[in-house]
Amino acid sequence: MDHIRLTNRSKVISFVKIISDSSKTECGRVIDISSEGMKVRSTHPFRTDRPFHFSMMIPNINFREKVIRFDASVIWSKESELDGYHEAGLQIESVTPEVKSIIEQFINDSSLQDRWIQVDECFRQEH
Repeated sequence: MDHIRLTNRSKVISFVKIISDSSKTECGRVIDISSEGMKVRSTHPFRTDRPFHFSMMIPNINFREKVIRFDASVIWSKESELDGYHEAGLQIESVTPEVKSIIEQFINDSSLQDRWIQVDECFRQEH
């Protein structure tokens, strides 16, 4: 079944991990994220046959860390050809408006694209 991504994901430059709420173990590192889903890199493959309950610590929201919880389905999972790590696309299934707002603020604060735009603008102003 083909899935269409409704929102563009932004690459993150912060080191953010997701934790399985059921096993309390680290599941992987967030590579890119939107308010609707994320790409995760892990040392193990993700099962695609059931939804998961995750926690994620968001850094630097109002100068403090914030733990959010959400349900997600694994849309795809594959082994990286380069290094043997596993990557998965997660679709966020259920979040409160507050959690969605926190995710969106995190994206604004830490997206690679936004940081490079800011650096480029600073460089142009100085020269």
